[in-house]
Amino acid sequence: MSLIPNDYWKGFSVLIVDDDVPTRIFIGELLKTSGAILYEALTAEKGENILKEHPEINVVLLDLVMPDKGGFEAIKSYHKIDPKLTVIAHTALVTSEVINLCKQAGFTDFLPKPLDIPRFYGTLGNFLKPIPGLDH
Repeated sequence: MSLIPNDYWKGFSVLIVDDDVPTRIFIGELLKTSGAILYEALTAEKGENILKEHPEINVVLLDLVMPDKGGFEAIKSYHKIDPKLTVIAHTALVTSEVINLCKQAGFTDFLPKPLDIPRFYGTLGNFLKPIPGLDH
């Protein structure tokens, strides 16, 4: 069930960096009809490589706990590639301290796990705003 029209985010690209396969599959299902191109990475380093290969990526959903390096370290390298990149923390570590650390580290927003579907669409919608008549 999608809360956005088909192809609403056509022309936009989203990268999810998460070592949890079910999470990536779930997000993929949520975005399947959105028209957005979805890239996936199991590790922060793989995410960095994808960003280098695909500078058109608009939003990164980044898990804070990864097998190679954590999200707080990864966001630094991602912002070296693109200082204006929208990076959304995506984690089960939901405390006010973690949320504040995310803000300080340069994350654009925060999505807790498990995902709340309306909040997920609303958060992405804050950063993927279609402009009528413009191909993204």
